[in-house]
Amino acid sequence: MQIDSNHPECSNIQIFGNVVVGAKGQIVIPNEVRKMIDLNPGDSMIVTVKHGKAI
Repeated sequence: MQIDSNHPECSNIQIFGNVVVGAKGQIVIPNEVRKMIDLNPGDSMIVTVKHGKAI
């Protein structure tokens, strides 16, 4: 995947690597990201889709 970091919609975005969707549809969020956003087991997240892509 290539990201145009100069694109206006990409300002203030930090990329921490890719996640892989497992056979059961699960993903693993990198530990660095979980710590950064204080995400703990049992917490909920919202998945946003824009132009057919999850963001």
